[in-house]
Amino acid sequence: MRVDHSAILYIDDEASNLEVFEAQFKADYTLFTAQSGTEGMRLLTEHREKIAVIITDQRMPDMSGMEFLKHMREVYPDKVRILLTAYNDWRIISRAINDCDIYRYVSKPWDSKELRFTINKAIENYLLKKENQKLIEDLRQTNVHLEGIVSKRTAEVEAQNQKLQELNEEKTAIVNMVAHDLKSPLNRIKGFSQLIPLVGELNEEQKLYLTQINEVCNDASSMIQRFLDINAIESKTKEVKLVPIELSALLRHIIKGYHEQAHQKDIQMHFHSDASKIYIQGDEEYLNRIFDNLLSNALKFSPEGRNIYIRIELKNPESEVEVHIKDEGPGLSDSDKEKLFRKYQVLSAKPTGNESSTGLGLSIVKTLLSRIEASIIVESERGKGTDFITFFQPYTDIESIKALEMQEEDA
Repeated sequence: MRVDHSAILYIDDEASNLEVFEAQFKADYTLFTAQSGTEGMRLLTEHREKIAVIITDQRMPDMSGMEFLKHMREVYPDKVRILLTAYNDWRIISRAINDCDIYRYVSKPWDSKELRFTINKAIENYLLKKENQKLIEDLRQTNVHLEGIVSKRTAEVEAQNQKLQELNEEKTAIVNMVAHDLKSPLNRIKGFSQLIPLVGELNEEQKLYLTQINEVCNDASSMIQRFLDINAIESKTKEVKLVPIELSALLRHIIKGYHEQAHQKDIQMHFHSDASKIYIQGDEEYLNRIFDNLLSNALKFSPEGRNIYIRIELKNPESEVEVHIKDEGPGLSDSDKEKLFRKYQVLSAKPTGNESSTGLGLSIVKTLLSRIEASIIVESERGKGTDFITFFQPYTDIESIKALEMQEEDA
């Protein structure tokens, strides 16, 4: 069945790929093809009312597919964007999702049935957006005169928004699938690296290379897991469980887990609390992840032989509880502070021991804190270290605290 009301623009610098694409899809869609980003822009300018979906190859000589889609997002934000590439590079995929707001990522060589399904869904997405815009405009024009029509149109808008939400959830599922698919080859590489020593005795240089292979695989797997974590956090799939938490004990436990890492860099960790026991209300799993990220960052960006100070402050029983995690690292510039809690940001400060950094940890921290009604600020100067300060509401139900402490003693 031919779809004439929404055209497709396909950009690829290889003529053979354009020919295959036309042969497979010209019977079903109105097609425009181009061999460069410049030619693609010209076609979009001439046929902007017809073109609904943009499909582009990533690697092209005059501009990359990602550069083209980022520009199109600004100029024609309603067009649905699809990235096509033969290279499974998680960094490109992450940037394309974040910077270009792509609808889908498709691997080359493509499967014609899967690509046709993706194109149909993309056209449906485009038409729903256009219809939604039209419905909202209709409501604006008729609201003054007919309240009954407003009510009817609002119901239609809600139905359209529900469909858009379902499409967005489908996009999230695809993102998760891509991330999981990237983990599989990493696990295979790590598995093969563990088999190599069984073949025969290795010299010191070979052992060093094998260790580096495992470290790279672990870093990449950690990055992918953090990417999946923040996707799950933002979709709010986990229910928050707010319970009384004794903060000193929780922090001591987390600090203990980093003793070996601190020892390797000759870093001293100092802990102080204004009271022997300070209770807040929070989700224990979230709090562990929050302080784990903050302490890991402090160690990662601290030079050897420095200090890290972890301090719990309670100025009075009614005030907010402050937790300071202060390092003696390079500090942050004003530019760094502005983008500190955004996803996938590259800062001027670099890890001091060749540790990896995904640019997701602090974004996860801020999101988790907001979900438990807590907050965070940063105080830092270049060359004077960084102090991350988190704020929590104290838990002041004395009877509940006594009952909780009695349970701990019985245990």
